[in-house]
Amino acid sequence: MGGAINIGYSNVSCSSREAGDACKEYNVALDTKASQAVFRRNVWKSLSIAPVDTSGFVYIQGKPYADLLGSVKLKNSSLTRHLLTAYAVWWQFWEFWPHVKLDSYDTNRNSSSVLFDVQPPMMVFLSKTREHPQLEDVLDMSTKNLVVTDDGHTVENQSDGVPVNIAMAWQPFGLKVIEHELVQSLLRR
Repeated sequence: MGGAINIGYSNVSCSSREAGDACKEYNVALDTKASQAVFRRNVWKSLSIAPVDTSGFVYIQGKPYADLLGSVKLKNSSLTRHLLTAYAVWWQFWEFWPHVKLDSYDTNRNSSSVLFDVQPPMMVFLSKTREHPQLEDVLDMSTKNLVVTDDGHTVENQSDGVPVNIAMAWQPFGLKVIEHELVQSLLRR
């Protein structure tokens, strides 16, 4: 993920004074010094991130989620069963993230939990394949100079920042494409 640029957890605007910790991405805030090292100049040939701005909206829901539940019963897929179990466990720990408002998510368990960590590998997959939609068909990518502040925020900084390719927003139907590709790959297991 690498941060929250314009939109934080629970769809909070990072330009709002009330945003506070909602715009500190968990992994960055957990180890700010290591995150600052990642965002240093001359460390990477190029750097791409999928911040909370886009990764905080990835779910499997509705019929695709029901298909996954059904596949576990039919095919006894251990990968899919463990994944669905992880969703159930993850829901139990939301209460430990005080800046995440549960009412902004589907707590009826009719969907997966938020799949923050699915978007980056899907971005790599889409950028390397010709048979599937291309990355630019799914995400609005932008390049900005970013730094990680001492208090754990990832922010734009023209003078000291390192150029980073950022998945800033979803293209129309982009989330559905990611959901479809993910579910199809799980159903093949």
